[in-house]
Amino acid sequence: QWDTIVMMVANSVTWTITGLFLIRIAFTHRHEINPIPIISLILIVWTYPISLVNSLWGVQSHVYFMTLFAVLGCWYAAYPLLSARWCLGMFCLFGGGLTLAGGSFIGVSVSAVYLIYAWANNDQRRHHLWTSITAGFAGAFGIYLIAIQSGSTPGLSGIDMTNWFLTFTKTMSWPVRTHVWPFFIFLIPILVIFKNLLSNNTNNSKLVPFLLSVFGFIIIIAVAIATARDTGGSGPARRYADFIALAFVASSFALLFVQQKQFRLPKTINQFLVVAWIITLVIAIPYRIEVLLYTLEDRDYVIPYQEENVRQFINTHDEGWLEGKNFRHVPFPRPLTLGRSLIKFQAENILPYQLQRPPLLTSSANETSGSAFIQHGLFFGSTGKYGGNLFSETVIGSYNFARQGNKGTGKFVSKPFNLNRNYAMIPVTGYTGYPGMSLTLVNVTSKEEIIIKPDVRSSLYAETWREVLIKAPHGDYQLIAEDLNEDLWFGFAAPRSVGKLSYWVQVSKENGQWVWFFGLCLLLIVYRKKLVELISEK
Repeated sequence: QWDTIVMMVANSVTWTITGLFLIRIAFTHRHEINPIPIISLILIVWTYPISLVNSLWGVQSHVYFMTLFAVLGCWYAAYPLLSARWCLGMFCLFGGGLTLAGGSFIGVSVSAVYLIYAWANNDQRRHHLWTSITAGFAGAFGIYLIAIQSGSTPGLSGIDMTNWFLTFTKTMSWPVRTHVWPFFIFLIPILVIFKNLLSNNTNNSKLVPFLLSVFGFIIIIAVAIATARDTGGSGPARRYADFIALAFVASSFALLFVQQKQFRLPKTINQFLVVAWIITLVIAIPYRIEVLLYTLEDRDYVIPYQEENVRQFINTHDEGWLEGKNFRHVPFPRPLTLGRSLIKFQAENILPYQLQRPPLLTSSANETSGSAFIQHGLFFGSTGKYGGNLFSETVIGSYNFARQGNKGTGKFVSKPFNLNRNYAMIPVTGYTGYPGMSLTLVNVTSKEEIIIKPDVRSSLYAETWREVLIKAPHGDYQLIAEDLNEDLWFGFAAPRSVGKLSYWVQVSKENGQWVWFFGLCLLLIVYRKKLVELISEK
């Protein structure tokens, strides 16, 4: 089942793995760099995704896989030829070209770095040459995939070089998006390492090819962005920021690395670099806050429009419904492509439950209890997401104005309906769970009863909608609602079938603070020995 919430959690996991791997690299090379600043930096950068992550379409998933493949590919390329880790690195280089067009440049960068190594270092020339050739094949494979896509290669004519230069330098200046000078500050430590590589004075550290490959990869990405998007010399789009951050991280590693005596960096230049690096971080704070607020506001403002437009399209199959909408109110740049895909997804029954159009809930023919439950009632004016004609949703509740509002009591038994997965999500509102208020799912075949127990909310939030997730093996069911409380009411909408991943992702979201706390404890346990060694060394 396609579910964008599952995609976003998968992106978060992939993004976190990338950050943890960089922390591991910092700990592994604690004798060459001071890992405390870099680990602190990674924890800050990786606290939340930098760019606006996927909302409805899941279009940003490849960004996080590409970032992970870039880090792994650049790191493991330095291991002995044909070893398991070296093979993993080459696999990641080929995988990068399958994630995003820019992922092809990972192999190109690694190939160039190891070709320079082969020229400058006679000790392991065979390893360097074979690594360069294999990485070159990976890059060529990705570039071939780009070339065979129609209209994928923009023409170079008509490019304004001033705008091109501004776009390139602003892209490389992340986390400052509106200035060009940070790029040159970030470039200097990389150039120092490169100069020492040419003079064979880098002590064969795995950090050197890793940092040069990562930084070179983002440089090629920035060249591509500037070539394709030199409009007005503006900075990169926010959605690129997640992988562009790798250049800043690589430069920060390099700045710490060149503090070693072997580099003999003049004290004045070194102090200038450190101060400039700190100033860049300070200047970037307002921009970071702006991006975070933009992401939160965008989630609240844009996604409801996207959801409404997509639901309306699914209900009507009118492709014209998506045409002419605001660019950001349709979750994909090409509405017709989105429309055709949604029809296919619906036909194959893999739409996420948030977009499903469940069968209308109707009362059972043998229902004779004089129920106070009615369809829609006063819900449409206050529910928004559920109820009324907006999404052709049938909402049923026990608030019956004709029977003196809250004093309406009774029972509702639905006609049988089918759930085709092993979990279900049921939208509920009102005072479900309070004394005398019950909602039960009954399996028609086995007569097994599944009592739906939502969290009891205070009166301040009770009349808002929430989703209750339950385990309900696929089959035919009836929904039975009972209101024996004259002072309260509750409502519900039709259940939706939910896949296993959707269910567990929702459970993890509801317990997010405990997942975070467990992850922090696990991180400290895993690195406890290295932390003790680091503290004792200091």
